[in-house]
Amino acid sequence: MGKIFSIFRSKSNSSSKSSAKLNNIVLEEKITNEMNGLHVIETFNLYDNVLNISSVLNNKCLFGHQSNYTLELFDYLKSETVKVWDGHEKDITRSIFCPRINRYISCSRDKTIKMWNIMNSRPELDLKGHELVVTTISIDNENKNLVSGSRDNNLKLWDLNTGQIKCSANISRNLVSDTFWSNDNKLLIQTGEDKEVRIWDPYNLKILFNFPKKQYIQSSCYISSDNNFAITSSNGFQGNGCEITVWDLRQRKLMAELYGHEQTVTDANIIKNDSQIISCSNDSTVRLWDMKTLKLQETIYVSNTLTSVAESQDMKYILVSSLSNGIHLIRK
Repeated sequence: MGKIFSIFRSKSNSSSKSSAKLNNIVLEEKITNEMNGLHVIETFNLYDNVLNISSVLNNKCLFGHQSNYTLELFDYLKSETVKVWDGHEKDITRSIFCPRINRYISCSRDKTIKMWNIMNSRPELDLKGHELVVTTISIDNENKNLVSGSRDNNLKLWDLNTGQIKCSANISRNLVSDTFWSNDNKLLIQTGEDKEVRIWDPYNLKILFNFPKKQYIQSSCYISSDNNFAITSSNGFQGNGCEITVWDLRQRKLMAELYGHEQTVTDANIIKNDSQIISCSNDSTVRLWDMKTLKLQETIYVSNTLTSVAESQDMKYILVSSLSNGIHLIRK
């Protein structure tokens, strides 16, 4: 397969386009579908139109069907369905597993958030309060509190014991795209269509600080397990935008921007004990980056319109969802 090239741009606090030209390093990109690198070992293409996927213990994953609005728990090594829940009236936009309470939570375009138990088919909690599609949910490390974000410009903090709203925050034009709760429960990162990257106190929803505003809409966010770094991914087209931004949470500054994707980066996670970044994009690729050197390690072509990416709990696999070919299982 022919070689292509990727650009890595290192920056200081400024996020302007002119400063992005500083310290450019051209990296040779390793394209591989071979067995000694990232490779797709299974495609579950009977699950078309999957908007988001998350990993669960014991070789399972959780995702929502766009066609019939059901939530499914799936064993990807046995290739079998474990449980299906039916209750949403529109697309499920996000789903997460809560290991401390052994529950599953989903949010939807129907403006609701639902919590599910493996033993029952109906939701234990049905949280209502948003006026538009709920785009994201994030849970604290104790699995007692949940933050939701919506296109109604609101963040809401929910008590999962009572199902009640503890507090809300509304910022004009802050159409929330993603949230992520830090492992130490002290910070919540949030991205939105206003191109801002905000850090919140998750327990009172007060802004602690903002990172420099980005040029493009930020599609996803993630915090390292050591709570020191965060990443966000960017919208873009034909290589304009399409970057992954690495932020230093301790010094409250931009560390670097990672370029290589050619279309919107729909999702990016920090994986393998904070040593790597995995990303997926509308350019049909999944890319692996070194967290220490901030260099691209591998690229694999998967399928059109990749929507989300997650590392398996045992760190052996990467799960990728798409709108064209369902779910892809990638061995590292």
